[in-house]
Amino acid sequence: NGIVKSVRGAHGGYYLNKEISQITVGQILRILEGSFAPVECVSDDDKKICCENESKCLTKSVWGKIKNSIESVVDSITIQDLIEDYHDFEKNDNFMYYI
Repeated sequence: NGIVKSVRGAHGGYYLNKEISQITVGQILRILEGSFAPVECVSDDDKKICCENESKCLTKSVWGKIKNSIESVVDSITIQDLIEDYHDFEKNDNFMYYI
């Protein structure tokens, strides 16, 4: 999906194809896990399965709002954000262990 590229050869491997500030958690999760839809009828999938009550279903809009909210959150977080959060957490790490 264009997030990583591969390079062949002795110094080859896999590398990020975009800047970490341009890769969102949402992109990665969609690639690895698929849709964020909590139920099939609000999925973006072309093969989505809808029940016979779809036209009079009151909860479909609720499931759609939940899906949209999840997408909004994960699409707003970049890999750069995660790294910065990690560094902030590391600075404030004052754990002391006693045995």
